Amino acid sequence: MAFWLERFSMRRWGSLSHVFVVAINFLLFSATSHADTFLHQYTVGKNIGSTVAIDEAGNRYVGSADGNVYAISQSGEEWSFSIGAEVGGTPAVGSESVLFVGSYDGHLYAIDTLSRQKLWSFDTGYPIYSSAAVSLDGTVFIGNRSGDFFAIDGSSGDLKWRVQLGAEIGSSAVTAGVILTH
Repeated sequence: MAFWLERFSMRRWGSLSHVFVVAINFLLFSATSHADTFLHQYTVGKNIGSTVAIDEAGNRYVGSADGNVYAISQSGEEWSFSIGAEVGGTPAVGSESVLFVGSYDGHLYAIDTLSRQKLWSFDTGYPIYSSAAVSLDGTVFIGNRSGDFFAIDGSSGDLKWRVQLGAEIGSSAVTAGVILTH
C-alpha cells in the first residue's frame, strides 16, 4: 500500500496514540502509532491541503479544495460544512466548540461544530492561504494574500486590529500563551 502522504497530525487518547494522515487521493487515514496498518479510511473531498485539526473530544476537521470543511467524530460519524470556496489552511479549534477556517474567498469563518452552523464571517478582502491561530483570550489571528494580518474577536467576529506587513502571508500564525496587542 503506497500513498503520497501530504500532511499528518498526532493525538493521544489515554494510553493510545493515533496518527491521522491526509493522502493526495483525498482520503483521511487513521492508525495507532504502534500499528503498521490503518484502522480507518475516510473520503474527505478533493485536494486536501491542510493538516488535520483535532479537538479535545477527538473530532477531526480538514479543509478541502472543493469548498467544504469535513468533520469526522471519534465514533466515525461524518459531516461537512460548505464554505463555497477552497480551504487551503488547517482549521483552528477554539473554545466552546467553535472552528475557525480561512478561505480563498477572503473570509474567516466561525463554525459552531455542535449545531453545524456558521456563527459569523469576517471579510479580509483578499484570499486566505494560511491557517488561523487562536489565543487564550479567544482572539483569532490570520493573514491574507495582500499582507494584512488581523486580530479578530473570536466570539463576535469584530476586528480588534489590523496591520499591513508588506508581503503575502502564506504561513500560519502561532500563539504561545501571550496576548498580542497593537
